[in-house]
Amino acid sequence: MKYYETVSEALNDLSKRGYTFDFSLSDEEDCLYCRDKSRNLNADEFVIDEVHRFEGDSDPGDEMIIYAISSVKDDLKGTLLNAYGIYADSNNSKIVAKLRYQEKANHQPIKRAKELVQLSREHHHSLLLAWKIKMGLSKNIDINRIMKYVKWFYENHLLSHFEWKKNIFLPYSMNLTK
Repeated sequence: MKYYETVSEALNDLSKRGYTFDFSLSDEEDCLYCRDKSRNLNADEFVIDEVHRFEGDSDPGDEMIIYAISSVKDDLKGTLLNAYGIYADSNNSKIVAKLRYQEKANHQPIKRAKELVQLSREHHHSLLLAWKIKMGLSKNIDINRIMKYVKWFYENHLLSHFEWKKNIFLPYSMNLTK
């Protein structure tokens, strides 16, 4: 999957690749509104082909997700935008959750055990930390500012995560070596 620096770069490239329709949440439950066709479409008929996530380097309002979606039934390909974090639209998120689990090419996604959701979320946030460091360095952000954030993240997130993992997994790994 291609990496994009900006939302506009992603939207332009997706449009060139055939994702030309602009979708939004409809007033009708479980429907998407297609602005270009001026009509509502059932969300069940769409699948997510690609997801592109953008971090707000300095403004949480810049945190955005672009979903490249398609409907074989209506022969439509387009994009659905949603913020995430504090600006996320919960109704959009419900529709996206419905789209995400549609069968595509006879492949059902593997569902994560509910006991691992928090662990997985913490791993995702750690990956975002690495991405933020990379982006900060590429944009010549002062290294002391980056280090201050990394230290804060380590103290407020990673230490407790590592402690939790040590308490949960270390006893099992010790039994394996016996």
